[in-house]
Amino acid sequence: MAILRRSPLLVLPLLALTACGGDATSPASGGTNNPGPPSTGVRNVTGAYNRTVTVGGVTREYVVYVGTSVGATTAAPVVFMFHGSGQSGPQFYNISRWKEKADEHGLIAVFPSALTYCFKEDLNNDGDMTDAGELTVETKWTSGRLNTAERPLCTAAEVATRPQAERALLAHPFVEDVAFVDSMLVAIQASFVVNAKRIHGTGFSNGAQFVTRLVAERSTVFASLHTHGGATELVSPAARAISVNGSLGNMDQHIQEAYGIAALPMTQDALTRYPGVKLKYVLPMLSMLRLQDISTFQQSTVNGKLVSQWTWRTSTVGAGNSYTFSLVGDNDHTYPNGVLHPIVIAEPLWQFFATQQLP
Repeated sequence: MAILRRSPLLVLPLLALTACGGDATSPASGGTNNPGPPSTGVRNVTGAYNRTVTVGGVTREYVVYVGTSVGATTAAPVVFMFHGSGQSGPQFYNISRWKEKADEHGLIAVFPSALTYCFKEDLNNDGDMTDAGELTVETKWTSGRLNTAERPLCTAAEVATRPQAERALLAHPFVEDVAFVDSMLVAIQASFVVNAKRIHGTGFSNGAQFVTRLVAERSTVFASLHTHGGATELVSPAARAISVNGSLGNMDQHIQEAYGIAALPMTQDALTRYPGVKLKYVLPMLSMLRLQDISTFQQSTVNGKLVSQWTWRTSTVGAGNSYTFSLVGDNDHTYPNGVLHPIVIAEPLWQFFATQQLP
């Protein structure tokens, strides 16, 4: 079962997010706790918390999970997991394996949900957005192109033609998700004991596209970031020399469609043979991170699957940051979690995140 960009929601138990969480409650229970502002004696208590914040007049939902090995008064690292198009935070609470890594490594994991939008895009590049499948209603992060000429929102008349259930999900204005992230950070730091120098983020597909925006706009907040299966939509220099990891399945359906191939080669010359991949997934990030196009290459085998990895470390401004881009063998457009793919990408990602912190 693949997590595809255009697929409907996965047939997995969707978890209710109904109110601000106070006591630890499973997201599946839809807890309705409202503890009010925390006291000075804030403590970390293991469990899952359903939380909301209001941004631009819109109630936003997210799950906070405090791992079983998190100390009650120890400042814990935080990892945000941004889901893909048409998906939700509760789904990735269930399947990303960051909940399990939070238990193993003493983390607080955060699973936010994007808002649902009705939008259009020229998927077949024929100059219009009127073809079947070019109007979509699904959850979407504001990664850069949403609500622009490339991905315009539906008109009120177009929304009026949608089923009532969809119209209910669309009854909100356009809200920038960077502001959502800012609000979550304030709320989480007020409610839990966190290490503000060790806040990290990972995203899949459209969530990965949104993470590239955080690279540009929130490098002074996040210690490090990672993308899987998503490319940069807005390119602007990061304020800080942040280190970033990016990854892509060599059998990603978007690659197959773009090049008419079954898989990208796992060889060192892959980015040379398919320069469009480098143009889309590498060069924008090098520009944002102020890195020269000088890389090293290595391969490894993880859970029986080959991983090819290029790393750029030569800064144009004398900084010590890096960008690593990995091709994951036999991975399609899914977030590797040990079930959809043998690799649990959260584990090597945590090994990377654990080395990074803000100055």
